Amino acid sequence: MSSLQRLAALPVEVLCQGHRFVIVGREEVRAFLERSISEAICFKDRVYGLLDEEGGPIDRVIQRIKAELYDTIKGPKQPEVPYLLNVTAQVKHLAGKRA
Repeated sequence: MSSLQRLAALPVEVLCQGHRFVIVGREEVRAFLERSISEAICFKDRVYGLLDEEGGPIDRVIQRIKAELYDTIKGPKQPEVPYLLNVTAQVKHLAGKRA
């Protein structure tokens, strides 16, 4: 989150992401980073809500996040194994912050 906030404060004209996206224009980059911050907050809140609903089991939370955010994608998407590695790390990190 702090990295996104620092990036959003910079006068960036071009943002090249690792997933085939290039964003051009200062306002477009700023808007993208602001949406990214908002999505990160929503994700955190959803994970915390699921941890509460599930009573803590991280594996169940990961499966529910996958069902909501990955399984519903109709078009091209990241392969499942790397997705699960990423979401597992994120959920474990957030769960650890609450402990």
